[in-house]
Amino acid sequence: MFKGPPGVRDQPVELLYSARTSDSEREIVFAEDGSLTVEQLTTRSGNVAEALRRVQSHFVAVCLPRGPGLIVALLGVWRAKKAYVPLEPSFPLQRIRFILEDSEASVVITERGSEPPASLEWPRLRLQWPSGEPEMDEEPAPAPAVEQVTHLAYLIYTSGSTGTPKGVLVPHSAVANVLNAFESLRKEKSTEDVLLSVTTFCFDISVLEMFWPLCYGFSLHLASAAESRSGALLRQRLEELSRRAAARGGQVIFQATPSSFRGLLNAGWQGVHNNVFAICGGEAFPDALLEPLSLRCDQLWNAYGPTETTIWSAAFDVSSAGALSSLRPVPIGTPIAGTDLMVLAEEGGPVRDGESIKTFKRKIDTVVWLMVLHMHERSFSPEHEGEVNEHFCVIIQYRGASRKAAQQCRSHVSDLFKDYQPPRNHPKSTWLKTKAVSCRGKAQNLTGSERNGFSLGN
Repeated sequence: MFKGPPGVRDQPVELLYSARTSDSEREIVFAEDGSLTVEQLTTRSGNVAEALRRVQSHFVAVCLPRGPGLIVALLGVWRAKKAYVPLEPSFPLQRIRFILEDSEASVVITERGSEPPASLEWPRLRLQWPSGEPEMDEEPAPAPAVEQVTHLAYLIYTSGSTGTPKGVLVPHSAVANVLNAFESLRKEKSTEDVLLSVTTFCFDISVLEMFWPLCYGFSLHLASAAESRSGALLRQRLEELSRRAAARGGQVIFQATPSSFRGLLNAGWQGVHNNVFAICGGEAFPDALLEPLSLRCDQLWNAYGPTETTIWSAAFDVSSAGALSSLRPVPIGTPIAGTDLMVLAEEGGPVRDGESIKTFKRKIDTVVWLMVLHMHERSFSPEHEGEVNEHFCVIIQYRGASRKAAQQCRSHVSDLFKDYQPPRNHPKSTWLKTKAVSCRGKAQNLTGSERNGFSLGN
């Protein structure tokens, strides 16, 4: 078991209020169709929260385009002590209907011009823009009296290996832990910093993009949908923000997949101000991106983690690693704060320090990983005021690993979590699943004071 630094237990909304600037007129959210000051964000999200408090169900669907209204809605859901279920307006109607029915969301937050068709009969709370006022088209039917799981932040649906969306429940404490972990990675911190967000809010890494700046006192800039799709437009936006931040002594924080970084480079991005804090993740870090990104970024991190363990679970500081020739393949690094990594050998037991991962006849290194995020949360029962230790985990198996190894690993996981009881009103879909990634390295890479961590190959 390889343990990261201690985590935090604050909830993101609490972090947000603790970081609020005394300048209530300061603009903190920027987008193509407008901006929000601290006071506007606080007031409008409070109005949404007030409207949602009449809704008994814990899950609230949000179906909004990228813009200030999206941030107002998500923060309003949290301030109402509910969990949001993200829905892209561009989703096929069948997928939207499935997620609404599976999550049992009692209302969907929309706005005119981008809401689902009228044929989808579901109670709606419409945000009026630019006023930000919420308008409920009909009172949702009261939900059955059930235990309220107020500790959950969001219910996000992945595509699922079978093509059927699968829901993953994520608590506030896990979100706060990741936000705090990445805030600790920033070497230089300024209120003039700005995070450029390009990720759809239906992809969990968007949670870091949207709430990291709001919780720690710097600005959020939401790239338009067109900018997110175009390397050339994104390059223009990134260079503009980088130039402005540099003039004020700030930096631009930018998180994207290798594919997006490749698009930026192909569009001619040079990073001339050298003030970009970059996080690359979601795919294996290609060796070809090592040198060009290292030259253009002040800080460069390779991040890794499945949805089930909340956004990112491990990170590697590429910019401080020394010779780039030694980073092929690029390591995923070590556990972030509040996270444990457990490496299992072929037989299902833990790999000992310094022990090489066994090589199969296919001449590839093979390992079965178990990643466990330990999160302290309130009990699911409102009558129980004590604290319980929850385990959200995912099995990650290397392509080509034997079926026997996979079965042994699953058996090991079953023993670890045999006493776990999910909440009574959790979604019908599965929240524990198997993913395939490639791993190379030795167990000793995860130990010692100068550990680098395992590497994910292509």
